[in-house]
Amino acid sequence: MAAKPAPPCVLRTFAPSDAAAFQTLRLQALQAHPAAFFSSPEEQADMPLDAVAQGICPSPDSWAIGAWHNDQLVATMGLQRHQPLKLAHKAEIWGVYVAPTFRGQGIAHAMLTRTLSHARSMQGLQQVQVGVLSSNHGAIALYLRHGFVRFGTEPRCVYAEGRYHDEDWMLCALSPA
Repeated sequence: MAAKPAPPCVLRTFAPSDAAAFQTLRLQALQAHPAAFFSSPEEQADMPLDAVAQGICPSPDSWAIGAWHNDQLVATMGLQRHQPLKLAHKAEIWGVYVAPTFRGQGIAHAMLTRTLSHARSMQGLQQVQVGVLSSNHGAIALYLRHGFVRFGTEPRCVYAEGRYHDEDWMLCALSPA
């Protein structure tokens, strides 16, 4: 089934002034889908806005993008390179969330396309990884369409909502091995 046309959204990297909007949407995501994220609403709510701004603003090793509908942040996606030198050829996608009324409209596809394009521009980066709840078939299908492959499942990865949740780990090779 083809995605519905996306509403007029603007994709852009975050500025420090976007920290409050990011924090608000992030808290919404954590409350609505506690098993899908490693952070809890309590941990996120306690984070000072200057720390939020530092985490979402571009640097040589990290990048995050938001989708904006008018002045409202409706989706997020981040990319973080691994820091140990022996792991610096890898980066991980984090914080993927699309507000419910904007799902199914191609926003996550557009954000992932832009994120992978940025990843390919990062010198020495060879693969991007992502962890996805094994039960999130829509997200898994999105990553598969973008060239990701599953390389494992972590049983009981997250404990939330009174039970354990498995997580599939996927990767996308940016260059031949």
